[in-house]
Order: sequence, then structure tokens, then C-alpha cells
Amino acid sequence: MSSDSTLMSIEQLERDVTQQQVLFNELRINPTAGSSELDEARKKLSQLKMELGKVKGKASGPADAANGKRKGRLLLKTAKVGKTEFRSPMTHIAF
Repeated sequence: MSSDSTLMSIEQLERDVTQQQVLFNELRINPTAGSSELDEARKKLSQLKMELGKVKGKASGPADAANGKRKGRLLLKTAKVGKTEFRSPMTHIAF
């Protein structure tokens, strides 16, 4: 039951984000719109997007780190050295 309500809330949030994006774009194009209206629309849009991201993250499941899974370190073929020095290729040429 909770997955159905989560899907419905995701769909509702996506509709709200779309509506707010349209409103924001119209205000941005409209030369008579006040800057305060534009700022409010931008803040509302960012809040909706953040909320949608949080809900989608919860709906997709816990992160790998929360499950105890750790990504392995990528092993490189070259050794890790502390400090590298630049050596000119011309210093090794014998005349």
C-alpha cells in the first residue's frame, strides 16, 4: 500500500514541478513581472525539485553504503608514489 501512495506522491510532485517550471518560464519571459515574483517562483521550484529527489531516493531503496556494501578501491597498475619530480627528457641523452 505504501508503494502505491509513494508512486502517487511522485506523480503528483512531478506534475507540480512541471506546473511550477511553466510558471517560472512565463515569469522569466514576461518583462512586466516583478523580481520578487520571479524569486518566489524560483524558490518554490527548487523546493519542489528537492522534495521530489528525496521521495524518489526513498522509493528506489536505500543506498549501497547503507546496505553495508562498499565499493572496492580501483587497483592501478602503477605504484603510488609520494612526490613526483619532473625530469626533462634531455637530461638522459648522452652526447
